[in-house]
Amino acid sequence: MQDTTKKKIGFVCGALLSCLWVFYVFFVLMPADAEQREIASALNQGNYEKAQRLLQPLAEKGNAEAQYNLGFAYARGKNPEDLVKAREWYEKAAEQDMVWAQNNLGLMYRDGEGGVKDLAKAHKWFEKAAAQNSAPAQYNLGVMYANAEGVSKDLAKARAWYEKAAVQGHAKAQNNLGVMYGLGQGVAKDLFKAREWYEQVAAQRKNAENAEVVRKARQILEQIRQMR
Repeated sequence: MQDTTKKKIGFVCGALLSCLWVFYVFFVLMPADAEQREIASALNQGNYEKAQRLLQPLAEKGNAEAQYNLGFAYARGKNPEDLVKAREWYEKAAEQDMVWAQNNLGLMYRDGEGGVKDLAKAHKWFEKAAAQNSAPAQYNLGVMYANAEGVSKDLAKARAWYEKAAVQGHAKAQNNLGVMYGLGQGVAKDLFKAREWYEQVAAQRKNAENAEVVRKARQILEQIRQMR
């Protein structure tokens, strides 16, 4: 593929929550502007079957971004076997260090989507994505350590991973830090730090992913104000 065809053309749309799944789609290295636009349009319009047809040849040539987007398109498919294909394509992209694929693959292994549940592999892929500074992966590692999912329970490690995600603006990580400081879980109880983290959550704009946690943080802050 020529250098002129290897230009990323930006991020897209959306997040899908299904069993705490979050998919990030971005438009990728395609061989021609017309095809880029066609794929982008298919993904934006939710025409995943068309996106699959367009992405397949590129993914089969080893294009990691196309493999990732093809995995996303299959993950949004209507047939149960589509999740199997989604995992397969995420794995191919993840092996090429595609960070979003690594995190999504971790989610599939954690939740048993598209194949057997494997918490050890989930942890492996979350770690790889977290090493690339993926806030969702860092948050997911925090959850694993907090809940002893495939690892020994370790609240200190949970807090450390939450903090890495929280400083990047991850609302759920910020909220979990508020809970930990408020209750003294894995840290010395510190109501001032708890409030600071809740304030960061409450200041965020609501979206499909964080709406509930933002709402609850605002309620907690209102309760704190009323207690003064």
